[in-house]
Amino acid sequence: MKGRKPKPNAQRRGGTQPAQIVPATVLDAKVVEAPSCLEKPPRVASNPLQSECWDAMVGLGFDFEPCDIPLLESYCFWYSVLRKAEGSVIHDDGSVHTVIYEVDEEGNAKSVIGPNPDLRTAEKATNMLRQIGDVLRINPTARERSKLMDAVTKSTQADVVNKTIEGYEQFKAAQKALNAAK
Repeated sequence: MKGRKPKPNAQRRGGTQPAQIVPATVLDAKVVEAPSCLEKPPRVASNPLQSECWDAMVGLGFDFEPCDIPLLESYCFWYSVLRKAEGSVIHDDGSVHTVIYEVDEEGNAKSVIGPNPDLRTAEKATNMLRQIGDVLRINPTARERSKLMDAVTKSTQADVVNKTIEGYEQFKAAQKALNAAK
């Protein structure tokens, strides 16, 4: 990045400002309310893992809108699935069990039955979290992709305006030439 660092409290043109708590103020005798936060759905609040995820992601809810609630609920669900699957794979002693063993009556492992199905569950949950995170723009890649799309959209809008102005000027010049020929 070239140039001087921007001042943290500088007025920005375009773009989005960081979310901040806005106190109720009086402007032109109108009361402007602080934005309301999203309420945690009961299904999410009843599960400790989902509730933990909601609190970490949503916080005060300034980055999300009410229409995002179903996706946020789904994200919290897959988060809890991932944590449960990890708990089944990683045991208290820190060992990771990637395969399931057949155990005899004495508790000794005899032979491998197959891969631990919780690994596949964790993989599926991770993929779902990534996909939903892309839609919600909660991961860095999705945020950057969104900024690029916004920049392309603004650039395209500016090009359309410029081409419209150029076309209008060409039309006026052609009209002037036709009128001069009469």
